[in-house]
Amino acid sequence: MIEFKDVGVRRDGRELFAGASFQLHPGHKVGLTGNNGTGKSTLFALLLTQMGKGDTEVTLDKGEVSIPDSWHVAHMAQEVGASDQTAIDYVLSGDEQWYEINAALNDLSSVSDEQIGVLHQQFDEIDGYRTPTKAAQIMAGLGLTPASTSCLSQGFQVAGACA
Repeated sequence: MIEFKDVGVRRDGRELFAGASFQLHPGHKVGLTGNNGTGKSTLFALLLTQMGKGDTEVTLDKGEVSIPDSWHVAHMAQEVGASDQTAIDYVLSGDEQWYEINAALNDLSSVSDEQIGVLHQQFDEIDGYRTPTKAAQIMAGLGLTPASTSCLSQGFQVAGACA
């Protein structure tokens, strides 16, 4: 479970909240709402920072945040920057494990025969050979085409990030 105990947070020198406490248990689904500037994005930034993945603009003034080492927090930017990538490549790049193994398989110049076998085994274990097809099906369900992401509206760029 993720637990916040009496947490106080500042961002850019401004106090956003103090004395916040809550628990998130496995399987629970939580919605976070509030006015602009009240700390919703900062809360997620704090979670990522505590996991070693966030920015340094978020300061935990007091309190305690505990997150199990085995947990992963998925997040998505509120706005997606334009890119020359095709939409399918953009969606596939969101699957970091698939993307890394696929990139290694596409550049075998510095890989031994034994490592090639291991890469193919890992790719098979994550169902990597079917991943592009599954991504295309998800995209079709969201109304996305294989066009470059720069040709897509902001809404479709966000949908691509969701896929």
